[in-house]
Amino acid sequence: DSKSTVLDISRSRSPQDFGMEVPRPLIRHFLDGMRRLLSEKHWKINEPGGAVWVLGREQAFYLVWPRCGNELYALLLDEKVKRVPADPLVIADMLNSYNILKPAPDGGYCWQIKPSNLKGETLIAVRLEETWLPSIIDVLPPGLENLEEPLERLLE
Repeated sequence: DSKSTVLDISRSRSPQDFGMEVPRPLIRHFLDGMRRLLSEKHWKINEPGGAVWVLGREQAFYLVWPRCGNELYALLLDEKVKRVPADPLVIADMLNSYNILKPAPDGGYCWQIKPSNLKGETLIAVRLEETWLPSIIDVLPPGLENLEEPLERLLE
């Protein structure tokens, strides 16, 4: 009996084999949280006061930051997800470490955008890489026409 127990233990390699909970990577919680905030219409797209902007023919996808980081944190905190950083800059760092954010021209990940329907108002946002968009949104709306490019591009 003890030989079979030793053999079973030696074959066990995963936390589930030991009756332990396997933590879900935070990045999955972030992506699922973004999907919910969008699908439940908490984050409005291309509307004054909205949290998400899809701009230009290329349909560049921006999240107003740090607002979206704070709202994502609040959602995950309500869902009792463990180890979620409260600081939106740390959340952005984590998203960036998985190449979810598209680098801004200055090498950082914060962009200054000027959507055409905001009458000159400038927003700070992070831009998501196109390859990650299917993880958070099913149908991407058309980009705003007559948009002013991100300020970094205007200054070149």
